[in-house]
Amino acid sequence: MKSSEIFSDERTAVKRVSSCDIDLIKDIARLYCEIWKEPPWNEYFWKADNVFQDISSHMKEPRAIILAAFYRNKLAGFSWGKCVGEKELETISSGADLGFIFSDNPRAYYISELAVDMRMRQRRIGSNLAAELIREARKEGFAIFCLRTDSDATAAQRVYSGLGFINLGISDGKYPERKYWLLK
Repeated sequence: MKSSEIFSDERTAVKRVSSCDIDLIKDIARLYCEIWKEPPWNEYFWKADNVFQDISSHMKEPRAIILAAFYRNKLAGFSWGKCVGEKELETISSGADLGFIFSDNPRAYYISELAVDMRMRQRRIGSNLAAELIREARKEGFAIFCLRTDSDATAAQRVYSGLGFINLGISDGKYPERKYWLLK
């Protein structure tokens, strides 16, 4: 099954990525490598082949969803997430104190990635991607969403707060500059 469109307006389309869409996954991997070189991440070590393998592995995770956004038919961004329980979130967060998230529900939806090509920002692409990822996860029964982002990633923070996320002020155990956000 190829990727299927789940949202579109006059210029932007968001598609749910299928594991069969190898060329799109390769394009996402290349864009991933470009985007994470930017501040505040400054991650120059990513290689497209490794990212492709990471995405392929992610697609096998429980309730994994990967979305790609297109602006005027050109890949503009991506987002993905998956179902997590308390132990897995503890591992992701390197022990950050997030167990309270699971007080009402044994699972949450963790938004792992949200990124938009630098040349295509300021067009609501990130907001559309995040909103559609949440909408798709809600269809699968999720009501609690969490993520982390860098304290200097102000554009991402605006997107998340605009969608109703709150900054918990809890730092990641390994990357203290990254804070956890929650949407219930």
